[in-house]
Amino acid sequence: MKLHLSLLLVCGALLAPSFITAQTPPPPTVDQLVAKNVEAKGGAQALRALESLRLSGKMLVNQGQIELGYAQTKKRPGSVRTEVSLQGMTAVQAYDGSQAWQISPFQGRKDPENMSADDAKPLIEEAEIDGPLVDWKEKGSTVEYLGTEDIEGTAAHKLKVVRKTGDTSYVYLD
Repeated sequence: MKLHLSLLLVCGALLAPSFITAQTPPPPTVDQLVAKNVEAKGGAQALRALESLRLSGKMLVNQGQIELGYAQTKKRPGSVRTEVSLQGMTAVQAYDGSQAWQISPFQGRKDPENMSADDAKPLIEEAEIDGPLVDWKEKGSTVEYLGTEDIEGTAAHKLKVVRKTGDTSYVYLD
């Protein structure tokens, strides 16, 4: 009986580490996360086939107290127009692939004005229909996996994207 119990204890001690490590899978790689995200959007080929994309909806700001109308149109190669409306006024930011401009009626400017290079950077990034993850290596970007983070009660994988320009953004995938 003692021999049988001792043998069970030894076997249990030998198997326990492999059982514990088998329960915690390794974290996903950047390539795995990107591939899963691209596939969830229809695949890289389908994304590359898109010539234009229009998004519209409402944005709630000031803790949901203010509702803004929102519309964005993207067109290849690298054009975007974003409109935000409130109380009959519409702010516009646009980029045609070479020049960025804006109309800012909320700041009292109703005529189009050219945007500075620094102000235009986020808009130029928005012009990318595919997003920062599709073909990120070919674009000269680096992507780093930073683990998971709780986003409003949902665990999301956090990726740090550094574009070849040096600009950094974060992408959250659930």
